[in-house]
Amino acid sequence: MHPCAVVSLRRRRNGPWRTIGPGSCRGTRRSISGWWRRGEMARLSICMITYNNARSVERALESARFAGELCVLDSHSTDATVEIAKRYADHFAQQPFAGFQQQYNDCVAMASGDWVMFLDADEVIDDTLRAAVEAVVARAGDPGVAAYRVRRRVRYMGRWIRHGVWARDSELRLARRGDAHFTPGLHSTLGAAGAERTLPGLILHYSFPDGDSLTHQQEKANLYSTIAAQDAFAAGKRPSLRRLAGNSLFRFLRGYLLQLGFLDGIPGLMIALSTAWYVALREAKLWERWRER
Repeated sequence: MHPCAVVSLRRRRNGPWRTIGPGSCRGTRRSISGWWRRGEMARLSICMITYNNARSVERALESARFAGELCVLDSHSTDATVEIAKRYADHFAQQPFAGFQQQYNDCVAMASGDWVMFLDADEVIDDTLRAAVEAVVARAGDPGVAAYRVRRRVRYMGRWIRHGVWARDSELRLARRGDAHFTPGLHSTLGAAGAERTLPGLILHYSFPDGDSLTHQQEKANLYSTIAAQDAFAAGKRPSLRRLAGNSLFRFLRGYLLQLGFLDGIPGLMIALSTAWYVALREAKLWERWRER
C-alpha cells in the first residue's frame, strides 16, 4: 500500500481532530459530519488526482459529496487547488507526479470504501448518474458485472458537444476497490476483469474553459503529443509518413463526416481539425526524436 494511504484525520472521543499517518504526507478531513453517518454511501469512495485545478476542482468535489469518502492525491499544486481540496477531502495527500497510472493507483490505496469511483478535477457528476451509482452501491453490484462504464459529455467553445468523436466518449469509472487497477499509457484508464455495464446519466466534462477553449486545447495537444512521441520512441516505434498524412486525414473525415461532427457547427469542425492535427503532430515529433538521436 502506498504510504499516503494511511494518512487521514480522526476525531478523538470528545476531543479535537488529530492526524494519524506518516509525517511525509499531509491529511485532512471535511468539517461536515463524517462518512459513517451516510448509510449505504459509506461504502463508496470517490478518488481524484489534481494539479493546479483551482478553476474547476470545487465544482467537481461538490458534485461528489454524496459519497461516503472523498480521496484527493495532489501533485504539489501551486495555485489554490490544495486549499479547496482540503475543504472537501476525507483523505488528502501530496506526492510528485509519477505518471497517470501510478497516481491513480496510489489514490485507490487511500480509499477504504467497498466501491471506488474515479472523477477528474474538471468533471461533474449529473443527478441521473449520481442516482445510478447510489443504486449500484446499495444493491452491492450486479451478478457477473466487474465494473461500470460512464458516458461523458464535453463542453467546448461554449456548447455541449453531441456529435463527432467526442460524443462517443465513455470510460470505466466504478468498480469494487479490490478489482480497481489502472492500465499503463498516456491516458491511463480503469481496467477490470469481467463484464461491464453502462450506467445511465453523464459525467459533464468542463475540460476547456468558455472563451479560451482553442488555446487550452492546443496546449493540451502539444503536451500530449510530446508525451506520446516520447513513449513511442522509448518503445522503438518508427515514424510513418502514412500515419502522419493518411491517419490524420482519416481522423478528420471520420469525426467530421462519418460521426456527424458537422452538426455541431464551428466547434465540430475545430474538433475534427484538432484531432487530425494531434495525430500529425505526434508523428512529426517522433520523427524529430529519431532524427536527433
